[in-house]
Amino acid sequence: MTWSLTLPRVPSADIYPTGAVLSYGYQTAAQSSTGRERGIVRITFSTASMSGASNGQLMMLSMPHHRPRLIAPAAPNPAVQPVLKMTDIRGELHHVLGSDWMLAYDMPDVSFSSTDGYGGAMRTISDPAKRTAVINALNADASSWAGMVNGARPENVYFGGTDMSAIGRMALIADELIAQTSGDVRSNLVNTATALRSKLQSYLTPRLVTTPGVPASTVYGG
Repeated sequence: MTWSLTLPRVPSADIYPTGAVLSYGYQTAAQSSTGRERGIVRITFSTASMSGASNGQLMMLSMPHHRPRLIAPAAPNPAVQPVLKMTDIRGELHHVLGSDWMLAYDMPDVSFSSTDGYGGAMRTISDPAKRTAVINALNADASSWAGMVNGARPENVYFGGTDMSAIGRMALIADELIAQTSGDVRSNLVNTATALRSKLQSYLTPRLVTTPGVPASTVYGG
């Protein structure tokens, strides 16, 4: 492997990092310069001075995947000072001056549906035999799932929560299959999706309307 290093005169040789603390934040679309919601990762480095005089600033090397997201400190200006560059296995490293880094990540659009499935670019099952197998498995699970039985585990924080998650996923799978089918198969899937939503609503409504909150588990002591 060939390494190359360009060393300009950077007044930071006295300061070195001794540790770092991560913290996290959030920007709304209105606050963000990209017009999208962004997650913020802040890295605050603790430093020490070799001379004891604390001359200059901390100098660290940024990787290629850092730089498009690094909103602070500002990238070095080549017109003012040459950029320290080092060739690394992941690409070219550039120096950054400052002990407080902030990186911004555009957040993907999310909704109740997956971005690559129902509600986004529809994920279809082109093979009729495989689609039929998925439909049969869904109908079997929806009719026999323990959480679908009246009075089954709704007050149990652990199993009840698992049941609600599974019922919600099955309802979304039914929605995707409805868009790919017709006739009696489609009608049966519509009935399945309706039953799943009704059961999920019966679980959630008491917690959201009449008795807000999650009941404590007397079995597990939670």
